[in-house]
Amino acid sequence: MGVPTMGVRRRRRKRWRLCIYPNGNKKSDGEGHISLYLEISDPQKLPLGWEVTVNFKLFVFNHIHEKYLTVQDADGKVRHFNVMKSRCGFAQFLSLDVLKDPCNGYLMDDSCIFGAQLSLYPEGNGKAKNKSLSLFLELAHCEKLHHQSKLYTEFELLIRDQYLDENVKPSHVKSNAKVWFCDSNKVWGFADMVSLSDLNDKSKDFLLNDSLIVEAKILLMMHSKNI
Repeated sequence: MGVPTMGVRRRRRKRWRLCIYPNGNKKSDGEGHISLYLEISDPQKLPLGWEVTVNFKLFVFNHIHEKYLTVQDADGKVRHFNVMKSRCGFAQFLSLDVLKDPCNGYLMDDSCIFGAQLSLYPEGNGKAKNKSLSLFLELAHCEKLHHQSKLYTEFELLIRDQYLDENVKPSHVKSNAKVWFCDSNKVWGFADMVSLSDLNDKSKDFLLNDSLIVEAKILLMMHSKNI
């Protein structure tokens, strides 16, 4: 059976959709459940190096109580969508036994209502909200790390000055960090990477043709199993 998609909507030039596995995503231990994910449609059509930071909730409507059952990451964790990870969600969103039980009110006339609520951060996150561009590096596929493993990483994040003149030294914005990545610490970066006023200042040449060039350089990486 194919994976249905639904609820396509446009938000800041990106198209989002819900991806549903009605019998569970068995590859992610979702058997016996509805698996529900939020994903970006046609990510291959987005500019090279794109990324969007999102806080989202997925929900299903309860017809009896006329309210939504809402599921989100603990502490409202922010997720980073990019070319390597254009889908996030829950393999065990809702038990099929719970869904099919008419006393629970999720099915009516053999149909149910799913939805998503998104909060994007193009203008900063946390204390930098509406003040700065926030930029983070996230450890991908952290589930492949041993439970007691850590990954020491030294990295540099850079926003490129796009003014091309060999006689003028470029004014890139860059920040460096040293961090231990692990299952409980998957994301590290800078909430105030560059102020929005500097970013939108045409004389600084960070934005060219409505495009921004962001680079991440891994300077050193070491794996440790002893914590």
